[in-house]
Amino acid sequence: MATCKIRIYQTHLTPARNALVDNLNEYLATLTPRYSSDNFQYQQLALDLVMKINVKQTVISGHNLGNYLTIEQDGKIWYYFILNTQ
Repeated sequence: MATCKIRIYQTHLTPARNALVDNLNEYLATLTPRYSSDNFQYQQLALDLVMKINVKQTVISGHNLGNYLTIEQDGKIWYYFILNTQ
């Protein structure tokens, strides 16, 4: 079964300031992921995604999860803003 790698970060990036960032991977490498999984369910990529991850409810309700997500699958990295958690 195919899987992907995901990482969730707390960044200074926002959708309102969605601009081209030089060396985005280098910037993200300076941060510690708030959540990571190297064996996550393969994703059907789309403009908007809904994902379920296994974290404590206090992390979600306290807005401590992060605001930026990377998905690595099929040899490519995809980038998403996290707009809502519940």
